[in-house]
Amino acid sequence: MSGIELIGVVLSLYPIVISLAKKYSDLKGSNAADLSTKVVVVSQIYEGIIKRILESALPYQQVRLLVPSDGLVDQTLWQDPILKESLRVRIGEVKLKVSLEYLEKIRMLLDQVRTELDNLCPGTDVLGRVMTRIKTIRAGAEKSPIREKINQIKDLTKELRDLLDDRPFINTYQQFQSQRSTFVINMSQPAGSQAGELFELIKEKYTCACQKPHVVGVGCYCATCAQPLTDPPTFHSEWAFRLACHAGLEAPTEAPTTVLFETVPESDPEAAAIRDLCSLVEEVASEGAVRKVRIGAENNRMYMKAARIDANGKKNPIMTFADLRQPGNGLTPKDRWELALRLCLAIVQLCETPWVNESWTWDVCVSQVSPDDNDRSDDRSYENSIKFPVIFREVYSVGYQADSASIQTAVAPMQFAELLHDDEPVLTKLGLALIELAMGKTMEDIRKESAPADWTASQILADRCMAINLLQTGKIRREASVAYANAVHVCINRKFTDIYGNPSQLVSKHSTFLERFKETVLMPLFEVWKRYEV
Repeated sequence: MSGIELIGVVLSLYPIVISLAKKYSDLKGSNAADLSTKVVVVSQIYEGIIKRILESALPYQQVRLLVPSDGLVDQTLWQDPILKESLRVRIGEVKLKVSLEYLEKIRMLLDQVRTELDNLCPGTDVLGRVMTRIKTIRAGAEKSPIREKINQIKDLTKELRDLLDDRPFINTYQQFQSQRSTFVINMSQPAGSQAGELFELIKEKYTCACQKPHVVGVGCYCATCAQPLTDPPTFHSEWAFRLACHAGLEAPTEAPTTVLFETVPESDPEAAAIRDLCSLVEEVASEGAVRKVRIGAENNRMYMKAARIDANGKKNPIMTFADLRQPGNGLTPKDRWELALRLCLAIVQLCETPWVNESWTWDVCVSQVSPDDNDRSDDRSYENSIKFPVIFREVYSVGYQADSASIQTAVAPMQFAELLHDDEPVLTKLGLALIELAMGKTMEDIRKESAPADWTASQILADRCMAINLLQTGKIRREASVAYANAVHVCINRKFTDIYGNPSQLVSKHSTFLERFKETVLMPLFEVWKRYEV
């Protein structure tokens, strides 16, 4: 036995050895009880090592199956080839080989301890009970063979922990200005609410004759993202949405229509709302003057207006993330860190809205250049180099009838391999986008350079495993900084250390998600952007 199934075998041996050792804890003398305690301690150290490695590479549900709380390990799960590949990329070829050598030694020692403890079973006659008493005393002696083997197992386990330890990459960046960071989150909450409300208005309250989807993009050209790390602006919230009447999620090369949606107090609930998005886009695009039109009301609380902000007729160029990675695009290193920060700001504001779902990918994100000087008010200041991420979604008319063939059927019960799905796909994809900005390459190119030739896992699993490998080897830290690598670590692994030094997990559905995301992702990226010298 030389594969990763050794991990499961060792896990299953510990409960047996602990059970045998505990049988002697009530015998005369304290040596047996001390022996039992040592076995329990070593088993907990080993289980902690395995859980930490698995949790950084696999979904939580799968970890629970592989390391069950009741100790009843299913050995068939540890024989899965996909699991083997993911651990090989997660740990690395050399470390995995050495780790398996350690595991084989631990397994052999545990087998020997189990056999010797089993021989200490109480006898049924007087002579047997006497011999058992003698064996028990010897087993508990300071230099007994059993105790020496347990000490060897403990030493091997600690060496294995040192070999696989990746704790330096756990986020510890909490030393930021509280007033500045609080402003970021306070501005994010209403902005996300307004963006989600507008999406529902566009998606559910307009009709047209089109039988193909419209591509609607939400951009971060707004009060929240224009100057998110300075004093709050005095004017009301504004969002610039990029609207395009064409099918498919291919990002256009320029913005045919730029529409500014405003949120103001509802004053006329009976006013007519726009019902045809196509007509709105064409009308606004053809006019040379700024024009405002009511879109609709929501909860009798506010309504949205549309106004063309590029009234001079100039079409603003937009670039895909692939374009931004190309040589000669004019992006300085500081531009990349700023774009990374703004992308994270966009996602954290929109991740709980329909604009960003599990199908979101940074491949269809674009970056809008700053508006011209003529389009700026005196109380707005933007740097010319700022790029504003735009996220695209397909939107159908309410009268569109979906093809029955496109309706997904119920899926079969999940098999083990299917449990490799990501429980936080948006955060994972955001982390991958940050890696591409730091490395200046696509994840596909990085995999071609580094992944094993016989790699057969799915793309998302391969990308995540490669991301973990880049963190492990320190490549992201060297390309960007420790703070940047920590932000990527949180997005990919969702693990960080809180202000009290306790290990914590980032969960998007948790009530504290925005605050934790601010502390562990936004603030490290802000530090990188603010301190970087061009």
